[in-house]
Amino acid sequence: MPNLVKRSLGWLTVGLAPLAPACGVVTTRAAPGGNEVPSVFERTLASARRGDPDSQNLLGFMLFNGQGAMPDPTAARFWFGMAAEAGSPIAQLNLAVMHALGAGTDRDLGTAERFFRLGMANPARPGDLAPVSLTNLIDASCDETYVEPTPGSQIFGTFCAGCHGAVGLAEYRPAPSFALGERMEKSDRELLTSIEWGHQRMPEWSEKIPREWIAQALGHVRGLSTELRFGLLHRLRPLPERAFRFGPMDPELSTQRREPPVGVEGPLPAFADFCGGR
Repeated sequence: MPNLVKRSLGWLTVGLAPLAPACGVVTTRAAPGGNEVPSVFERTLASARRGDPDSQNLLGFMLFNGQGAMPDPTAARFWFGMAAEAGSPIAQLNLAVMHALGAGTDRDLGTAERFFRLGMANPARPGDLAPVSLTNLIDASCDETYVEPTPGSQIFGTFCAGCHGAVGLAEYRPAPSFALGERMEKSDRELLTSIEWGHQRMPEWSEKIPREWIAQALGHVRGLSTELRFGLLHRLRPLPERAFRFGPMDPELSTQRREPPVGVEGPLPAFADFCGGR
């Protein structure tokens, strides 16, 4: 398997190597009191550069979807390639999706099929990820019914995503990233208490929204790590039309970036745009 992956990725690793250091575009900010608070992107980038394949795959996901940095599908392809070469089955399947849809790379069904077979033959592939064909994988990745809003996702997106991120990767540096399992070891009772009455920098919500809404949002939070695990293999739920950011908050501690990357004009394509062209 490693030799097959290297043959499939040889062009990728050589062709995109200069992009690796270019990903370090988000700088660390100091929290009130002088404590350095690295962003999720910064922590993931550092771990990816040390060679951790899970971090490399996560970094590719973040760059592709614009989580913690502006979208950069080319750099995403580089990091998916590094993770795939290290044996990550999800990264191999992510590359299959990118090549099948022409998302951030040329559309090449032959290359997509090779990556699909590598991912499916990988003994580390999660047992609950079992598409029967490349076509089945792409259909599942572009399935709009998966991203239909639920009460919990709407409540989380409206009131919580401003700090904790739309997919559970924190936008506000001191906030926990639920999709990475942070604070998920706590019981529902402990988390409900924290949400209702506040915890550290988080305000109390007991008099702002009904307890039933809090419980629904928590149910959504519990599933964020599972959603993140499959990367590009499913579409992301969009945020509600109205989502809030709360203060007082140090804007320097937010990782949300609004400026476009240098040399890019016009809106960047979303994953749904690639699905529409298949």
